[in-house]
Amino acid sequence: MSERLTEADVEALVERYRLAFERRDADAVSSLFAYPSQVLSQTDTHPVVMSLERKSQWLPQVKRLLERYQTAGVSSIRVQSLTVKLLSAGLALAFVEWSLHDLAGDELYRFDNVYTVGPVEGALKVLAAISPNELQRARRC
Repeated sequence: MSERLTEADVEALVERYRLAFERRDADAVSSLFAYPSQVLSQTDTHPVVMSLERKSQWLPQVKRLLERYQTAGVSSIRVQSLTVKLLSAGLALAFVEWSLHDLAGDELYRFDNVYTVGPVEGALKVLAAISPNELQRARRC
């Protein structure tokens, strides 16, 4: 990572994140987050906010998500679109539209996430994540 955060830095982080999910490597996914961190999602009726002080709090959640992906037959995860907004020298937003695919390559569903990213101890990390529609779309799958 350069002294100033670049779009290429954020794109590389998103690709590491994608590969970790595709490998079903919960530890690698969890390691891409800073701690403390926040993860926000949305149920059908209200927002859900998780404040994560330690990796040990996030790791079980990631494992459950990966188990759901396996049960749904997810074999690959693709970035359909990525928009990076550099906010400052060390903060950026990454708007990602993800798609999940089965072994035949058929799309199971798409969802959106927004990540706030920045350097922590010399490495680019996810500082916060917002997942506004994955839960609802996963239920339809």
